[in-house]
Amino acid sequence: MEPKTAEQLKAELDALRAEAAARKARERELREQLAAMKKATPRISRYAITAQVILANSGKTVKELAALADAAYVQAGGNANTKESEFTTGRVVSALVGVGLVTSNGHVTVVGRVVPLDNNAPAGKPGKGK
Repeated sequence: MEPKTAEQLKAELDALRAEAAARKARERELREQLAAMKKATPRISRYAITAQVILANSGKTVKELAALADAAYVQAGGNANTKESEFTTGRVVSALVGVGLVTSNGHVTVVGRVVPLDNNAPAGKPGKGK
């Protein structure tokens, strides 16, 4: 077998560089597609799901609410985490007690409801509830 000439080696090197550039372009394209997929599916936060679960399930204990909230979070696409769910549920219950929507003495009881504001109401003045 004859040794390759400088021109042949240069041509082979150029071909390898072209393949590498094409591979990098394809990698970049796939990364962008993956990033777009992640952005296209926004997830609701564990805190928001927990608040919804608490307001929909009056009379349950914090542990029962935490289990329901964790299941709802998993169903929405999150990861199961019992400890985090219990911590979050305690925080959300405290916040809801603070604004007067629930009471808590062993069992969490919903005593208020969230009413959306009228979109046409001037800023600073609450709208009529529905």
